[in-house]
Amino acid sequence: MRLPIGRGTQSAWRRARSAGAGLRAALPLLLGVLLALAAIEYAIPSAGQVGPFRVEMAARLAAQGETTLAFPPFGEVSAATHRRVPLEVRFTLVGVDLAALRGWVGEASSAEAAWTSALGSLQPLARLFLLRAAGLAVLLGCAGAYLAGGGRRGAAVGALTGGLTVILLAAGVAVDFDREAFRRPRYEGALEAAPWVVGLVEKNWERMGDLGEQMEALANNLSGLSDRLSGLGAMARPPRDLRVLQVSDLHNNPVGVKFITEVVRAFDVDAVVDTGDLTDWGTPLEADLVQGIARLGVPYFFVPGNHDSPELLRELRRHRQVRVLDEGRPAVFRGLSLLGLTDPAAERNDPGPAAPEELQERGRALLERIDSLASPPDVVAVHNGAVAAGLAGKVRVVLYGHDHRLAVREEAGTTFVNAGTTGAAGVRGLQARREVPYSMVLLYFSRTAEGYRLRALDTLEVHGQSAGFALNRILVGDEGNPRAAGEPSTSGPDARPALTGR
Repeated sequence: MRLPIGRGTQSAWRRARSAGAGLRAALPLLLGVLLALAAIEYAIPSAGQVGPFRVEMAARLAAQGETTLAFPPFGEVSAATHRRVPLEVRFTLVGVDLAALRGWVGEASSAEAAWTSALGSLQPLARLFLLRAAGLAVLLGCAGAYLAGGGRRGAAVGALTGGLTVILLAAGVAVDFDREAFRRPRYEGALEAAPWVVGLVEKNWERMGDLGEQMEALANNLSGLSDRLSGLGAMARPPRDLRVLQVSDLHNNPVGVKFITEVVRAFDVDAVVDTGDLTDWGTPLEADLVQGIARLGVPYFFVPGNHDSPELLRELRRHRQVRVLDEGRPAVFRGLSLLGLTDPAAERNDPGPAAPEELQERGRALLERIDSLASPPDVVAVHNGAVAAGLAGKVRVVLYGHDHRLAVREEAGTTFVNAGTTGAAGVRGLQARREVPYSMVLLYFSRTAEGYRLRALDTLEVHGQSAGFALNRILVGDEGNPRAAGEPSTSGPDARPALTGR
């Protein structure tokens, strides 16, 4: 028996069939758009040279259109450059041609001119990424629409929709792009200090080179002052048997390397001991500083600090003149024995300071190592002075750094020497309310029947802003007592270090 169907029911059925047909017709379009967005997310980043930098470009969906510059592991800089297009365009620094970087900086008249010269390289990078994303969108749109039952016609519509969607979004970014948005950037990670750094670079682009040249004249002046001190009498004349220069906390400052180079030459230094924090992050981008160290022409003994890393230590060991003191065995140089111990934080890729309990454990290990030796080393070098807290009376000389405060003190016959910061605290020094000077200590040893004895120290400070300097000579008696113990003299109340390290 056939049931009668009312006119209303027939009308509803026809509307449903019509809607279904419309949905099937629109499905390739819908899939093309959705798969185009997926293609943008998963397209292979395009890579290329932007000036001296190797950069990768990618994009992804975002609540607000913005451009992000990523500098691993330092952080990111972002700006809302195209608010009406919901995409984040992302450029990531993956490498630096250091030789090209030096030439790039040298040829540009200002920081802004240097960046402008590199921006033209971004367009080919963007075009390459657009081609990759559009190609992937065409393939996904075609396959998605065909598998959804659209047939060949649906596949063609899906492919065309996918490609057009990517092109339209890219055109929207280009039309809406506001370059001035980077005058109001958002910083994340360590780059939250970027406003200080950018201001320094803009203001001192040319001055940094001048400061490096000033180090040569300052080192000669310091050497002349040292000679005049020696001429005051026999008591003020340091021995010439062995001269060891202690440096510390360079923090990736090339001017500090220039300072070391000139002092080694002017004072006829025999060896250098670095008590750590050569870099800020221990990354390969900072390893160019090692090249200057390797060219000093004298042995360079290095004790890793918390801002150094296993990767940096591998780079240091590639150079014959550099000796990393991290094996717990004394190194001997012309009869002088040096024992160094790595900061616990240098064994990981994290620049944060070691925990107090880690430092205590490392200090106990150091004491046990010294007690196990047939005779104590002439010099013990650590990065953080907390590790050497129990060495008073155990050894004659302890060298350390970390807190960026130049100081010499005596305790139970042991002379503790803190070289301060030879790199003026690096980026952190830019944020200090008072200028942080470049500092180091020159140690004079004499050879005796019992081995080497420390006889005198010269503490050296250079103030970059005023181009002034200070030299303080400290004489050490037979019992290891400095004749003028305490913090070195300076050229004024504002010249004292104003920042502790981390």
